[in-house]
Amino acid sequence: MKGIIEALKVDISTDLMPVSAYLFKNNVPHRIFEDGGRQILAVSKEADAQFVKECYLAWERGTLEISANSSTGYKFNLPRLSNLRNQNPISLTLILLSFMGFICAYWLPSYELVSWLTFSPFIIEGGRIKFFPMDHQYWRLFTPAFLHFGWLHLVFNCLWLWELGKKIERSFGSVFLLAQFFSIAGISNLAQSMWTGPSLFGGMSGVVYGLLGFCWLESRINPESSLHLPPVLIWFMLGWLFVCMAGLVEAVGFGAIANSAHVGGLVTGVFLGVVTGVWSLRK
Repeated sequence: MKGIIEALKVDISTDLMPVSAYLFKNNVPHRIFEDGGRQILAVSKEADAQFVKECYLAWERGTLEISANSSTGYKFNLPRLSNLRNQNPISLTLILLSFMGFICAYWLPSYELVSWLTFSPFIIEGGRIKFFPMDHQYWRLFTPAFLHFGWLHLVFNCLWLWELGKKIERSFGSVFLLAQFFSIAGISNLAQSMWTGPSLFGGMSGVVYGLLGFCWLESRINPESSLHLPPVLIWFMLGWLFVCMAGLVEAVGFGAIANSAHVGGLVTGVFLGVVTGVWSLRK
């Protein structure tokens, strides 16, 4: 590691191997060495140092259980909800808002609340949808990301949002992830509206593809990145994007796909990944 940041300094008798295994599982690169009769656990990023301290304190308090297992090495138990909230507040908030948006779009009998969240406001007259200009209601650039019109769409997006969002949030911080969401959501929704004109669309897929593109390029440029993803996952998501763009998903009856939002989000994430990767190397 280029830069050394001391995250922990504990007695030489403390067994840090369970903690080390937990950190490696969560993609936190680190080193443990002895100095003056004390153990030093060092990382290369301030965000990782904070994460290490929180994990160690939680382990000492008993809220994070890591137990040895002779057959599998170590057994990792899921942290409690309070720990998830403290470690990944923005990722968890975006997921909760997506569930709320799904309830608004799928379960509520009235469409007025949905109309407040769509890119273009609308009313229903004579069984037909009538759209209006956005005017100065700029929140509409972002709120379509929370609207989901089916369970599969919601679960698929939230799983990816949690997997990618927590990596970015732990590496760069919550403010960084929040800024990424606004950038990617705004551009992806704007791209979809410009391509299709006034229409009813929603979902976190554009943001998911943006986070995917960010992790992909940032980790390719920065060899010490903690955002590395298995290549098979990247190719699966890119393959799914091309399947959707080819119209095969709509052809089998899964409904219209906001392909422009997907592409807009991916391009935005790739751009942010390149900028951040180069910046990390220079730093």
